[in-house]
Amino acid sequence: IAAFVLCGCGEDNVKIVKEYTLPQEKSMTIGNAIDGSSECKKVSWQDISVKNGIQAVKMTCEVSPEVLKAEFDKANAAYEKAYASEEEEQKKYVQNFLKNALERWDDIKTQDSPQPDQDKLLQIANKLCKFDEEKSKSFSFDIPVKCDEEGIQKEIVGAYKLNTKHWGYDSFMNSLKNAVVKSQRPIKVPFVDKPVQIASRQIEIKFIVNTDKSVDVDRSA
Repeated sequence: IAAFVLCGCGEDNVKIVKEYTLPQEKSMTIGNAIDGSSECKKVSWQDISVKNGIQAVKMTCEVSPEVLKAEFDKANAAYEKAYASEEEEQKKYVQNFLKNALERWDDIKTQDSPQPDQDKLLQIANKLCKFDEEKSKSFSFDIPVKCDEEGIQKEIVGAYKLNTKHWGYDSFMNSLKNAVVKSQRPIKVPFVDKPVQIASRQIEIKFIVNTDKSVDVDRSA
């Protein structure tokens, strides 16, 4: 709103501003438009004029809780939808890495190797290896995990009787570690922060009353 058309003159600046009509709606005054807004729980008007200087009025709107809740619900619904999509993609990555690991199983199994259970294997790997947040931020090509190597030798290599000398063993472990990364890495929705419900908000508009009783909005406020 840059300017308003004069509808009537009043004795004080607050009255002048409130009785001004909107340029796009000549039948609606500023006062009626703002005081009657369902978005405001409470509206206050204050003459903030400077003596022998700028004549100004400040309007303060306390946004209603219903409006704030509606804003939050809309933003949160969009966030949860995006989060669920990212979560599903992450699960697909986990399953793909596990599939890659088990494709190497025939290469590294021995005569005494038990048949692997995919979920059990991931459970053991998640216990022995932890996602390394700091390492993931570096420019290293290493898989960002910290693993209990002794535990791997005991609970994976030993328990499943694996042939660690076969070239497929490194590929198997790398795929397993990547599955750990994807299953443990915190899910982040790109370009969107999780919305926080706001308890209160105030909107302030400063109106300038010109010498000819016309009214402008102070855009620098």
